[in-house]
Amino acid sequence: MAAGTLVLAGLVAVTIVGAANPATHVASRHPKHRTPAALDTPSTDAPDSGGPVTTDLPTTTTGVEHTTTTARVTTTDSVDDPSQTDLLDDGPPITPDPKIVQYALARKNSYPQHIVAGPDGALWFTESNTNAIGRITTTGDIKEFQLTAPFQTPVDIVVGPDNALWFTDANGTSVGRITTDGHVTAYPTGWESYSPMVVGPDGALWFSTSASVANPSTASHVIRLTPAGNVTAFAVGDYAIHDLVVGADGNIWGTETTGGLWRITPAGVATRFLADRGFTVSSGIAKGPDGRLWFGYGVPGGSQELGYLTPTGDFGHVALPANVGVWQMVFSPNGDLWFTTEDTKIVRMTPAGDFTTYDVERPCGITIGPDGNIWFTNDLGYSIGRIGIADA
Repeated sequence: MAAGTLVLAGLVAVTIVGAANPATHVASRHPKHRTPAALDTPSTDAPDSGGPVTTDLPTTTTGVEHTTTTARVTTTDSVDDPSQTDLLDDGPPITPDPKIVQYALARKNSYPQHIVAGPDGALWFTESNTNAIGRITTTGDIKEFQLTAPFQTPVDIVVGPDNALWFTDANGTSVGRITTDGHVTAYPTGWESYSPMVVGPDGALWFSTSASVANPSTASHVIRLTPAGNVTAFAVGDYAIHDLVVGADGNIWGTETTGGLWRITPAGVATRFLADRGFTVSSGIAKGPDGRLWFGYGVPGGSQELGYLTPTGDFGHVALPANVGVWQMVFSPNGDLWFTTEDTKIVRMTPAGDFTTYDVERPCGITIGPDGNIWFTNDLGYSIGRIGIADA
């Protein structure tokens, strides 16, 4: 078997086939590790138990017209002060953690969301409530690029294959591209793009959506956008994809708000796994250094666990500390798994299974900076934070 091959013969799966010839138009505890259990044998019965289901053909849009503008830039001197962990106007204070440094944003209603290390040695992030893209250096200097129509609520941001920053918009139907000097291009796709975005092995940008301009009640889709502006939509039924990552097998993998795990090939064949497990939700997902896919999921009763899928197709899970749920995830260079939660914590899990938690008002996005440290957004603290790996 070739290195990186992901064998999934043991998983119950529902396959949704994106057929060829698409229509085209212009437009702090030790967890208890559980032994991975052998997964169920695939079924060929009804869809819920694993039978293949063929749905709509993918829809392709070509020749999208781009609009390019130059964003208005605001520069601020950020505060490099560990005491800046209580930036809320109200609510209980968070005790400052000396391991965490937070840099206050100029506007307290900005709600920073996702963050990524840029190609220029800085970090770039979205400000969903003030319709802006931010840039912060590893020493805390901040620039904010004010967006205008058609953008409304930028959410995720990634480095594209062209070394520009690409971002999604939760309340608009365009994907944005911003260069490191602030030139913004709008790609009208016809789809709301609220989910995280990834760059696929094909050099295209992939994200998910649940509605289109033409039909707001349409089924959920996974969208493929090329840097040239060609858009292809692959239907995935009534399932909302929460997060996406490129797996060791070269496919796109996604978590789902109703508990499943999805694999989408570059050709658009979407297959749903773990639907028989009774999970109530699955959230963030990340690829580990050993090729495992790690993701958070909910279990009946309201608690969450960490699940993983090995390159050989085995599923395992790890108990989380009490009152901890997974939001966004990233692996640090030393193999530690870091994730933000749905409330007031950032959590670190070592390869040995030891947990450390850090208190933050409401962390959201998380990434590894060009300096090798953990960087995150604090959407209720209106700040960008850093945790030094050496201090963790």
